[in-house]
Amino acid sequence: MKIIKLIAVIALPILISCNMVSFEKPMPLDGKTLPTFSKSLIGNYYLVDSMFDSTIYNEKYFPDIYKTKDSVKTGYVHVTISESVVKYVEVEKSYYDTTKLDMSKVTLELSSSNKKNVVERKAIDHFVLVESTESGEAINLSKKDVLKEKKGIFYVNIQNSENDWTTFQR
Repeated sequence: MKIIKLIAVIALPILISCNMVSFEKPMPLDGKTLPTFSKSLIGNYYLVDSMFDSTIYNEKYFPDIYKTKDSVKTGYVHVTISESVVKYVEVEKSYYDTTKLDMSKVTLELSSSNKKNVVERKAIDHFVLVESTESGEAINLSKKDVLKEKKGIFYVNIQNSENDWTTFQR
């Protein structure tokens, strides 16, 4: 769920702002419910990131050496908006230089896979590559989520449970 909220906040600024609150029903109550996203929003969006020494990523996959500067993390998020569904694919790659690190002290997460998340590790030359791919639906207006409009302001309501809605405002 964290990734969905992160994508909604970062990758969809056209739809929403940082104002996020939970309610029992989709908001605003007297807003007009829109069945689809605007045609001008339909398409593919990419958010690319490249940084050195990603502490969060290193803590997750390499807890014994997460403060090292001998690693590089790159990644991207691909968001696809159709008329009623927002889908995402997030890919994170982290490269670790085995010539500079004592790999005997490195704890590697085993390669794993489920429907939404795939984690692989590979040896490439003198690097260890850890690649994590997560995919899923962020918003689905045809099944559960609600898009509303009132006075030119748009509200994306994501249903967490029957009486728990997270509302993003733009």
